[in-house]
Amino acid sequence: MKALYFAYGSNMNIENMKKIAPTCKKLGRASIQGFRLRFTSQSPASEGICSMERSSFKDMVQGIIYEVDHSQLPRPFIDSETSLMDAILIDSGRFVTALVYYSKNNHLAAPREDYLMEIHQSYISNQFDMRSLEDALNKETYPSLMEM
Repeated sequence: MKALYFAYGSNMNIENMKKIAPTCKKLGRASIQGFRLRFTSQSPASEGICSMERSSFKDMVQGIIYEVDHSQLPRPFIDSETSLMDAILIDSGRFVTALVYYSKNNHLAAPREDYLMEIHQSYISNQFDMRSLEDALNKETYPSLMEM
């Protein structure tokens, strides 16, 4: 069964998505209002991975909509939620419903530099506004970023 999947963070990279869902097809850019990016981990000692959390309506997470075979998507991690969201705006100006994975944990953690650079490159290649990524990397939130 085909489904739409909203990817953000490192899954905006088609090569990463092909590892998860080999037959995925990139459909285009999209965004979700009322969420913001964060880097979180399962424990305070771990490095951060891209996540999103509910926020004010002025915030937005940008990503890519893929068509995927639903059976290829992995079961979410224990600390993740799978949501079916119907307020995802795609480039054509219409709203779609898509699957989205996001973390429920609150352990903010700085990402590895190579992981961050991969996400940064996806923002550049998809011509996304860098402000949401920059806000997610607020040095006051992640003191260990001072060393980067």
